[in-house]
Amino acid sequence: MAEALLSDEDERGLLVAPLRELIDRVVDEFDLLVGAGSSDLGRGFRALAWLIEWLPIFMIGAFSRASRLPLARRVLYLESIEHTKIALLATLFVAFKLPITMIAFEVGPELRLTGFDRETISTPRVTSPALKVIGP
Repeated sequence: MAEALLSDEDERGLLVAPLRELIDRVVDEFDLLVGAGSSDLGRGFRALAWLIEWLPIFMIGAFSRASRLPLARRVLYLESIEHTKIALLATLFVAFKLPITMIAFEVGPELRLTGFDRETISTPRVTSPALKVIGP
């Protein structure tokens, strides 16, 4: 799903997969994000992931799991979920799209694509010098 969400088109209009390093980083951080939550959150995301994996049969008529679809078909599949008239399916898509895109564009060259001029969105904390206390 991350590969399809983060793919782009080249100057000829052909679909280009993102760098493997970006996908690996996003997937690892997403796993940490969900793993740091409650057991209910983990079970919920597993159920949502199962739905995403098996919905191509109903959404685009592909008799395949989502993870086995070619990249172009996965993009088509995710677009069909995002634009469906069934609000719960669109919400299912957003449950993955939002954290994946936030993680992908929070550091490095991807962050610079958004117009941000630093290497990361985090900033070191600067504390003011200790105030002198006068008197007892």
